[in-house]
Amino acid sequence: MDGQTSAQAIIDRVIYLASLASDPRGVDTTLDKLRLLTAKGTKPSAQDIGELQSIEAELEDYLLHKERLRSFTAESLRANMERHFSGVSTNPLLAAKRQALKQIGIIVAVCFTITGLLAVTRLMHGQVLLAFLIFALFFGLALLFQSTKKKLVAQLQGSVSYLMAATVGTGLFALNFPIIAENDHLQRLALLQHGGFLEGAIPVYACYYLAFYLYARQLGTAIPWLLKPLGVAVSAVVLTIVCLVIPHPVAVPDELYYHLALVGFGVSVYFSAIAAALGFMAVPKTTAVYSRTALFLAISMVLQTLGNGNFLVFVTYPSGDFMVNDQKGQVLTGVLIMAALAFQYIAAYKSKTSLE
Repeated sequence: MDGQTSAQAIIDRVIYLASLASDPRGVDTTLDKLRLLTAKGTKPSAQDIGELQSIEAELEDYLLHKERLRSFTAESLRANMERHFSGVSTNPLLAAKRQALKQIGIIVAVCFTITGLLAVTRLMHGQVLLAFLIFALFFGLALLFQSTKKKLVAQLQGSVSYLMAATVGTGLFALNFPIIAENDHLQRLALLQHGGFLEGAIPVYACYYLAFYLYARQLGTAIPWLLKPLGVAVSAVVLTIVCLVIPHPVAVPDELYYHLALVGFGVSVYFSAIAAALGFMAVPKTTAVYSRTALFLAISMVLQTLGNGNFLVFVTYPSGDFMVNDQKGQVLTGVLIMAALAFQYIAAYKSKTSLE
C-alpha cells in the first residue's frame, strides 16, 4: 500500500471516529489538526502519516475516556470500524432501524394480544381494559429503553433507569381512574374521591425530573439553581404549602383529601414541566442524531404536563364527587398522554438506532 492510499485509509477512519462523538466540540481541536494536514494538497510524507495515526489515536482515546453519552471499549470501536468499512452491501444503520422497528412491533403486538385475551375471557372490560392496554404499552416502552442502557455511560444508565421507572409508573397511573370508577367501595373512600390516588403521581414525575436532570448534567448543561435538586425540593415544598392553604373554589366534604389531591397533581405538573425544560436545554449540547432523542422526550413531557394540568383543572373545579369529573376533560387528557406515549416510542426508537 503506497503512502497516498495509506493516508486516505487513516483519514477515512478519523472521519468515522469523529462521527461517533456526541458533542462535536469535543473533537474540534483534534479535527483542526486533520484540516491542516489535508490543506497542504501535497503527497503525504511519512511524517504526515505518523501525524494522522496520532490523530486517530487521539480520537480513540476521546471516545474511550471522554465521550459523554456512549460507552465504548477498544473492542467495540474495532468492531464498529470493521463493520463500517467491511464493504458489505447491507447498511448497518438501516439494519439497526429495522431491528428497532421489529422490537417495537413485537411489543405493540404482545400488548394488544394480551389485552384482547383479557377482553375475550371477560376478565376486564370497559375503561379498565383500555387503561390496561395503555399500561402494557408503557411497560413495553420501559423494556425498550432498558435495551439501550448497556451502550450508555454509567451516569446515563442511571438516567435511563429513572426514565424506565417513571414510564412504568405512568402506565400504572393510567389504571388509577378506571379501576376506582369500576369499584363502588373505592369510590366511597374519601382519599380517592377527588380524581383517585393523585398523590401517587409525585414519585412518578419526580423520576422523570431526575432522569432529565442527570441527562442534562452529564452533557454539561448550565442548570440554574432553581432547577437543581435542592432548588426543586424547596420549590416543591412552597408549592405544597400554597396548595394546602389556598381557598378551594367549590364545596367539598373532605377538605384535607381535596388539598392532598391538589398537592399530588400540582407538584407532579411542576416536576413534568421542569423535566421538559431540562430536556430542551440539553438538546443543543449534542449532534442532531443524539439530540433528537432528547427533543422527542422533552416534547413528550410537554404533552404530559398539558394533560396533567388539564386533569388538575377539572379535578379542582367540579363538586369534588369522583363521578362528576368532566368527561371531555378526561378525553383530552387521555389524548395528550397517548400523544406523549407516541413521542416516547419515537425517542426509544431513535436512541436504539443512533447507538448502532
